[in-house]
This record gives sequence, C-alpha cells and structure tokens, in this order.
Amino acid sequence: MSSSRRELKPDIDVIIVHYHAADLVREAFAHLQRDAAHNDLAIRILVADNGSTEDERRTLESLDLIHIPTLRDAGYAGAINAAFPHTTADCIIVMNEDVMVQTGCLRLLSDALNSGAAVAGPEFAWDYDGLFLLPCTEERTRRNEFLRVAGNRSVSALKRARDRWREHARIHWRATQTIESAALSGALLAFRRDTWTTIGPWDEGYHMYFDENDWLARARAAKLRLVYVPSAK
Repeated sequence: MSSSRRELKPDIDVIIVHYHAADLVREAFAHLQRDAAHNDLAIRILVADNGSTEDERRTLESLDLIHIPTLRDAGYAGAINAAFPHTTADCIIVMNEDVMVQTGCLRLLSDALNSGAAVAGPEFAWDYDGLFLLPCTEERTRRNEFLRVAGNRSVSALKRARDRWREHARIHWRATQTIESAALSGALLAFRRDTWTTIGPWDEGYHMYFDENDWLARARAAKLRLVYVPSAK
C-alpha cells in the first residue's frame, strides 16, 4: 500500500489475534497484503498481542502493522475488544493468526457487508487447494443441544442429532452462492462498524471457545443479517 493510501481511511481494518505465533502472523500478513493489492483495497492490519517473546515482538514490529500489546492473555474476545478502539474503517475483520486468505476473499466479504449483511464469514479449508473443507460451525440451539445430551443415552436420539448435523453441513458445503447463516467461524469474521455499535463488544467471560457463538447469537437476536460466503476462501 502506498504511503498516500495509508493516510486515508482504510477500506478494511483487519485485527489479528496473536499468541506466541509471530511467524504465522508474518505469513497471514503476506496473504492479506497480496489479496488487498490484487483487489486495490486499502487495508490496515492490527495485531492484538496476547503473548510474545522478545524475538516474536521484533518479528511483529518489523511488519507494516499496528502492534497492540494486551499485556495479558486476554483471550480471543479480550484481544478483539482491546484492538477495536484503534480501528476506523467501516468494515472490520477479526481473525486467527493461522488463517491464510486467498485472492478475492477480502473483496467478497466487503461486498457482502456493503450489500446489507451485518456479519459475513468465508469458507474454510485445511489445504490451499480447498479440497478438504473444514466442518462449518454447529448450530447452537436448544433443540440441538438437547439432542446431543440425549444422544448419550439413546441411539435413536444420537442418530437424529447426527442426521441433523449432516444436513446442516451439506447446506454449507454445497452452497455456491451467499446464504443466510449464523454458523460462522470466529477464525475469521467480517462485520460492519455499526454491527459493533448495535450489539457491543465480545464477552470476555468466554476466555476460550464459544465467544463467537455468543456474539453471533446476540447479532441474530438483534435481527441483524448474518451470511456465509462460500466464494470467499
């Protein structure tokens, strides 16, 4: 990104949550920069640093990003909350340090938000070729939770839970266009600034896991539009 574009309000602010994995941040940073340049997007990358050695900090500070030490292991939610006040873009992306976006991902997620979605999530794969897809996030509903518990006691309940999960997964794996879904992964989420204004920060009571489930449930309760974008990878 040129210095003149850095001085402008970015199209996207990207918050990477870091914990002792500076080499992964460097790789994720390169993928983000490559995608942004390909799509002529002005991005600003912020790293919320939950833990780093002196060598790791030097690695982070050698990159063209904003380094934000949380001074504690604040968890995913705490790191996002610490970094958000440093953002100015209307489109925010939060992500793990081990996520490597492919070309087009940032533009597709940004377009989904500009088209009215409050939160958008991409498709995830284990490999760069996208042959092995990660399971989509489970639906956290009372009925599904009941079936999981009942499955420990009943084979028929276990089968119903399994069949329900498979159908849920197939809908996402077979999607070729954007669909409405709250089954998004906190590993990378894009959202509008006014989404944060509406539902507030992430709940730091969830130090690890279920933090995105809670935040997305609050977004859904506020009648906001959540979408899964399978073309964004």
